[in-house]
Amino acid sequence: MKILNGQQKLKSYLPKLVVEARFRLTLVVLLSLFIILPIFEFDFLLDALLTLLIVVALVLVIETAKLLRVALVIAIISIACNWAAIWVTGTTIKFIGSTSELIFLGIIAGVILNEVFHAQRINVETISGAICVYLLIGLMWAHVYILLELIEPNSFNNLGVDVKNQPESDWASKLTAQLNYYSFVTLSTLGYGDITPVTRAAKSFATLEAIIGQLYLAVLIARLVGQQVKPKVTDVD
Repeated sequence: MKILNGQQKLKSYLPKLVVEARFRLTLVVLLSLFIILPIFEFDFLLDALLTLLIVVALVLVIETAKLLRVALVIAIISIACNWAAIWVTGTTIKFIGSTSELIFLGIIAGVILNEVFHAQRINVETISGAICVYLLIGLMWAHVYILLELIEPNSFNNLGVDVKNQPESDWASKLTAQLNYYSFVTLSTLGYGDITPVTRAAKSFATLEAIIGQLYLAVLIARLVGQQVKPKVTDVD
């Protein structure tokens, strides 16, 4: 309860517009991963943006005490491990960080999706939340691929990162960036073919992501259209 009270107190210092546009703000942070990173190739920028995403989600998205408590613990582990992986050699830290971030992103996606599907009317905030979930699915699947690569190196061709030897200090960030790219190419079923799955597990998860990506869009559009039409039908009756 104290954690929730602290979150509410922090919210009270924020402008009302920021609190009301929480999904839109979350979407801006998510889109920055694809817009800012290619332009400014600074070291640690990816980790900084992911940390910002976690903070924004903790402050603005989660609104129940029990879930906030769990998410906070997972977020602390994720942030600590992701930053530690920059300096600590070995795959253990990166494995723990990706696992915790996968769980955290799943919690955030679930919270937003629940609100989107239970929204009475469609507005900009609802649509922003729906887009956030789609992007979060891509990020979650990227961490699934990272875990696969850490468990069984060379699960993917042409990654440009040697997980076994880790010759470069920023190997963890490069691995994340490459598999983020691969995940969204798969989610959107573009299939460029520059990075390809090799192992049976990698192929299975890639196929499942492509299916989920298409089903999500189909179900989401049907749901949003239904929500938009329902009030009009009710008004006529």
